[in-house]
Amino acid sequence: MANLQVLVVDDDEVIRLLCADLLSDMGYEVTCAADGQEAVSHLKRAVFDLVLLDLDLPLLRGQEVLQIMRTELASEALVIIMSAWISEDTRRFGEKYGVLAYLEKPFDLDDLTQLLQELPQRPKRPK
Repeated sequence: MANLQVLVVDDDEVIRLLCADLLSDMGYEVTCAADGQEAVSHLKRAVFDLVLLDLDLPLLRGQEVLQIMRTELASEALVIIMSAWISEDTRRFGEKYGVLAYLEKPFDLDDLTQLLQELPQRPKRPK
């Protein structure tokens, strides 16, 4: 899955940087956002293959970012939700908007690595 574009969205700098470092080490091209508005800004400017999305974000909540991705921007990026509170409502919402998987915080980076290794194959982008 090298050469694919990933957006990591989390207001927690430690989580954001740990995920970004892991993804970079695995060969992904990584962009980070610290809030929902920054995430939407990145999504308007670039096409991402995968979005790691926290739900509890400042400025725009993760649910709003996901709605904008799917409805206004027609993004087909794979989405992994990262949250400390993954309820049945969250899962129903995620199902409606095509969420691939959920990582409950705190999570181990090995869990993220396993999820990444199980991602559906996407064509590689030319450099």
